[in-house]
Amino acid sequence: MIRKILIPNRGEIAYRIIKTAHKMGIETVVMLSKQEKETLPATCSDEVYFFEKEDLSDSFLNIDLIIRVAKQFNVDAIHPGYGFLSENAQFALTCVENNIIYIGPTPENIQLMGDKEEARAVAKKCNVPLTESLEGSAEEILEKASTLSYPVLIKAALGGGGKGMVKCKNAFELQHELPLVARQAQNYFGNGKVYVEQYLDSPRHIEIQVFGDHLGNLVHLYERECSIQRRYQKIIEEAPAPQLTEKKRIELCNDALKLCRKIKYSNAGTVEFLIDKSGKHFFLEMNTRIQVEHPVTEAITNIDMVEWQIRIAMGEALPQKQQDILKQGHAIEARLYAEDPSANFKPSPGTITHWELSKTKHLRIDSYMDHINEVLPHYDPMLAKLIVHEKNRELAIQSLKKTLNESFVLGIQTNLNYLLAICKNQAFINGETNTNYCQNYHAELTQSLPEKISIILGVAITKQLLANRQKTPFRSLRVKNYSIDNETYTIPYTICQNEIEFYINDQKNSAKLLKHKNNCLNLLINNKNIYAAALSAHENIIIKTETGEYCVKDLSILPDYEPIDDQNNSSNTNHLKVPLPGKVTQLNTSEGQWVKKGDLLLTIEAMKMENRLLAWKDGIIEKIFIRQNSQVKANEILLSFKSNENQNFQS
Repeated sequence: MIRKILIPNRGEIAYRIIKTAHKMGIETVVMLSKQEKETLPATCSDEVYFFEKEDLSDSFLNIDLIIRVAKQFNVDAIHPGYGFLSENAQFALTCVENNIIYIGPTPENIQLMGDKEEARAVAKKCNVPLTESLEGSAEEILEKASTLSYPVLIKAALGGGGKGMVKCKNAFELQHELPLVARQAQNYFGNGKVYVEQYLDSPRHIEIQVFGDHLGNLVHLYERECSIQRRYQKIIEEAPAPQLTEKKRIELCNDALKLCRKIKYSNAGTVEFLIDKSGKHFFLEMNTRIQVEHPVTEAITNIDMVEWQIRIAMGEALPQKQQDILKQGHAIEARLYAEDPSANFKPSPGTITHWELSKTKHLRIDSYMDHINEVLPHYDPMLAKLIVHEKNRELAIQSLKKTLNESFVLGIQTNLNYLLAICKNQAFINGETNTNYCQNYHAELTQSLPEKISIILGVAITKQLLANRQKTPFRSLRVKNYSIDNETYTIPYTICQNEIEFYINDQKNSAKLLKHKNNCLNLLINNKNIYAAALSAHENIIIKTETGEYCVKDLSILPDYEPIDDQNNSSNTNHLKVPLPGKVTQLNTSEGQWVKKGDLLLTIEAMKMENRLLAWKDGIIEKIFIRQNSQVKANEILLSFKSNENQNFQS
């Protein structure tokens, strides 16, 4: 029996494991950074161990420390969650050697399927379809570069989470990128082994959830559609996959089980496939852990997958047979990230000033916070997962749209509005998605302010009047000055009971409040029914409607003081500042060195993303203020130039 579980992980997955463990009467110990004392895992776990150091090698990736803590707290088992050490065969083996139950696959399973080259070899033996590929050392691959059909994809053999993947259009790009990917693979995964495979143009990404026990029983829990991705990482997943024929579903499930049977797989795993435009499927990889997107499978099967993991780890048989596992309805998961989609999804760490996620019906929220919190730059930028489950896909999309419309996260940039735009995109509604979806619809999904000022200002005035509790009827003319997207509007208005008349450039408009609850408003603006969410934040009013999210500034309220920026992204500056806090992983220049515009100066890693900072002009490096491997803060000066030539800064 397992009586106490150690969770050397953080975020929503740590809280997710804690909830199921407590439901089963099992105590938990969670390991966290000291800055996470106010998060849900810290406040809900029975016991907490706080790391002394922030560096990953001294915390979540320190196997010896984790084992010592496990013994210190007298735990029976360790659940690794996902990320960090969840697919580390040595970690699983070390647990077993120390008589600690590892809640996951066997070390042999992890080792075999964690190496993508070895996994492909297993798939080949099982007659599971594969794309063409080249394996071997970097030198051996480059010798055969002329035999490849381009484009190709370089992959880290031990990679995962979208890391260690680069597309190359020709042999020249392959020769340049291969050593860089190998270096990144060494940094992220401790192994520089890479391989090259055929690049499929705009495929679908479908994965099969599998479970096995120690008695040889195997089942699948159907498929998930995971095609909507940015930087090779998923942001929206759903189950079942739309527009997938029953024949193809059976083929995918059978191939997944065939592969698992070959390696005698146990516990939770996911077999991933790509489907090309002709409908052919190819084995991609296997993840030997629970996945981020597991809630959509739990929703349609009504199965607690973490409970299954724990029971299998205790030696129990699979709780259900294949014929007993039924799917009902449709589920969609949207990942809420601290990032700016309009700036190539740049991570956005910082302090959240307002946190309000919708509590709509049929919604599940997996998050590690329930109030204002600090988003740390050291970790993945995912804040929460919003999962809806409805009778069919159309209702699920509508439910997710309503949820996103009624949610607010202020103080940092997030992808909330980007997710909302996906819900309204016709290709997504039609189920016509592929792995290039975000790239193909980037302009539409990051659209600028539409010309619906009357609606925006109508909501803004109504929200302010509600906030100020101005209920007294009057007809006298009043004036408000607002700013939207740097455009100023002087708005005369009058009020009579619950109806407002306001003028934009002498054009009369009307807004009538029909209903409101908290920050949600239902109005009739120019006789059009409008559903909006609005939040007052000092001089700003944050508004969400069907057309997007907007910030309206009331110019009659003095703003908070903000120091004037010296326009770091201007070609006139001689200083390079930190665009976001992180760690300097690569320093490519030295003092006194002549550099040309476009040369790589340094690389900063923040929230699991490498940010390459390039020279924005020709010149001489005068002074370098940081060292390689040092932690840097936002707006900290990195280096200075001697030149004043007018060129463009890029990053």
